[in-house]
Amino acid sequence: MKQLEVTLSLIDKFTQPLRQATGGLKGMTKDVAGNAQQVGAGAAGIWAVTESVKALLGPANEMNKALGEVRSLGTGEAALQGLSKAAMEFTSEFGGDSAQVVRSAYDIQSAIAGLQGTELSDFTVASGILAKATKADTATITAYMGTMYGVFQKEADAMGRSNWVEKIAGQTAEAVRIFKTSGPEMSGAFTALGAAATSAGIDAAEQMAVLGQLQSTMSGSEAGTKYKAFLAGVGSAQKELGLSFTHKDGTMKSVTEIMRLIRDKYGDLSKVADSDLIKKAFGSDEAVAMVKLLATNVEGLEGNIESLSNITGMDNAEKMARDQIDLWERLSATFNNLKIVLGAALLPLLNPLFKKMADITAQAGKWLTMFSRIAKVIGVVILAMLSFAAVTALATLVVGVANVIYTGFMIVLKALRVVLLALRLALFLVAAAVYIATSPLILIALAIGVLIAAVIWLCVNWREVLAWLANTDAFIWLMSVVSQVTAFFASAWGSIAAGWQAVLTFFTTHSPLEIFSLAIAAIGNLFTGLWETVKSSFSAAWDWIVEKLNNLPGIEIPVTTTPQIASASGGALAPLAPVSTGRGGISGQMSQKNSTATSSRSMTIGTVQYNVANPMSPQSLAENMELYGYGG
Repeated sequence: MKQLEVTLSLIDKFTQPLRQATGGLKGMTKDVAGNAQQVGAGAAGIWAVTESVKALLGPANEMNKALGEVRSLGTGEAALQGLSKAAMEFTSEFGGDSAQVVRSAYDIQSAIAGLQGTELSDFTVASGILAKATKADTATITAYMGTMYGVFQKEADAMGRSNWVEKIAGQTAEAVRIFKTSGPEMSGAFTALGAAATSAGIDAAEQMAVLGQLQSTMSGSEAGTKYKAFLAGVGSAQKELGLSFTHKDGTMKSVTEIMRLIRDKYGDLSKVADSDLIKKAFGSDEAVAMVKLLATNVEGLEGNIESLSNITGMDNAEKMARDQIDLWERLSATFNNLKIVLGAALLPLLNPLFKKMADITAQAGKWLTMFSRIAKVIGVVILAMLSFAAVTALATLVVGVANVIYTGFMIVLKALRVVLLALRLALFLVAAAVYIATSPLILIALAIGVLIAAVIWLCVNWREVLAWLANTDAFIWLMSVVSQVTAFFASAWGSIAAGWQAVLTFFTTHSPLEIFSLAIAAIGNLFTGLWETVKSSFSAAWDWIVEKLNNLPGIEIPVTTTPQIASASGGALAPLAPVSTGRGGISGQMSQKNSTATSSRSMTIGTVQYNVANPMSPQSLAENMELYGYGG
C-alpha cells in the first residue's frame, strides 16, 4: 500500500510541469480555434450572400439563357416576349420551370419553320398542357408535335397552325383517356407509322383511334408498325381476297369499312386456313395481327373515331392537366416566376457591374501574364499564407491529440486513486466487522435480521393476516366510516349530476330566444329587488335623521316613510335635484326659526363662562363649523 502511495506521489510531481505546458498549449489552441471560427464565419457570410444573390437572380438568368437559345434560331423579339409571358402564365397555373418551357420552344422552332406571331407560344403552351395531361415530359411531347406537324402539315396550314395544334392536343389527350395509354406511347405509335396513313387519305382522328385500340394489347411502336404493314398490303390483299378496299376514285376506304368486309366474308378468322389466307394476302404477320384484333370490334372502333372527330379544341386536355396539378409544384413555380420578374428588373442594372468586374479580372490576368515576376511574388505570398495556416492547423491537430493522450493518462491516474480508496475502504470494513463480533451492536444487527424475517413472513402469509384483520371490531368500524363517507360523496355527486342534467334539459327544451328572454327577466327582477332594498335603506336613514333634527328646539320636519324619488321611464333613477339651505346652512335655518318663534320676547344675558373639560378634536371642530355654516 505504501509503495502505491509513493508511486502516485511521484506521478503527481512528474505530471505537474506537463499540466503547465498543456495549459499553455490549450490557450494557444483556443486562440487558434477562435481565429479559425472568425475566418469560417466570415467565409460563411460571404458564401451566404453570394448564394442569396444567385438564388434571386438565377431564375431570371436561366430565362435569359433559354430565350437566347430560341433567339439564335432567328426568332423575333416580339415572339420571344410573348413566349416568356406564356411560359410564366402556364407554369403559374400548372407548375413547372418557365425556363424549361421556353427551351422546349427551341425544338418546336427547329422542327417547324416559319412560325409567326403567337404561333410559337401557342405550340409551346399546347405541348406543355398535353405533357401534363398525358404524364409525359415536355421534350417527348415537343418531338411528338413536330412529328405530327410533319405528317399533317397541309391540314395545319389550311386551318391555322394555332387552331390545329390545340385540336391535336385535345384529340391526343382524349385518345390517351379512352385507350388507357400515355403520351410517350402515342408518340412512339405515330413515329413508327409516319405519313403512311396520311398518304392514304386517312384523317388524324381515325389514325388515333386505330393506334389507340391496337395499344390495348401491344405497345405504341408495335401498333404503329402493324398499322403501317396493313396499309402497305391493302392494294395486293384486295385482289387475293376478292374484295374491293378502294372507292371508285381509287382512294382507300376507311379501316372500319375494310374490317367489316373481311369479317362478313371470313368471320372472326378463327380458322387456320383463313388466317393463312389473310397472311398471304397482306404479306406479313403484323397485318394479320391488326386485322384479327380490329375485325372483332368494328362498332367500337367506329364509336371511338366519332368521339375523336368531334374534338376541335383542347378543353379536355386542360381538364386532365388540372386534375393532376401538384399544388406544391405550382407554388414553387409562382415563386420562381416572381424571381424571374424581379431579376429581369435587376439584371439590366447589375449586368454593367458584372461586366466591369469581369473586365477587371480579365485585365488582371493579362497583367499577371505580362509581368510574370509579379505573378510569382503574389503566388509565393499566397502560398506562404496558406502554408502558415496549414502549420497552425497542424499544430492545433497535434495539441488536440496530446490533449486526448493527456486526458487518457489522467483517467488512468484517477482509476488508480479509486483503487487505492477501495482498498482503504475494504480494510476499514474488515476492521469494523471484527469490532462488531466483539460488540453489543451485534444485537442491533440481529434485531434488523428478525425484522426482515418478519416482513418476509408477512408477505408470504398476507392472505391469512388480511382475513384475520377483516374480522376485528376496529376494521369493521373503519369500514363503516368509509362506507358513510362514500355514500355522502355518492349522494353529492348524484345531486351535481342531477343539476347538470337539469341544465342540459333546460337548454335542450328551450329555444335560444326563450333563454334570452328568461335571462332578461331574471336580470330585471334582480335590479328591481336591489332598487327596493336601496329605497327601504334610504327611507330608514332619512327617518332617523329627521327624528334627530326634530329634537332640536324650533324644528318640526314631517316624517315621510318613503321619500319620493322620481325615476325616468319606470326603471332608471333620475338624479335628485340639490336644495339650497341658504346662507348659514342648517344652523342659519334653525336660527331663523328660533328668532321667529321668540320675536315677542327679549332676554339679557350677562357674562357666560365655558369650562371645557375635553377640548374638541380637529375633526369635531370641522363638523361643527360645517353645521353652523362656517365652512364657506
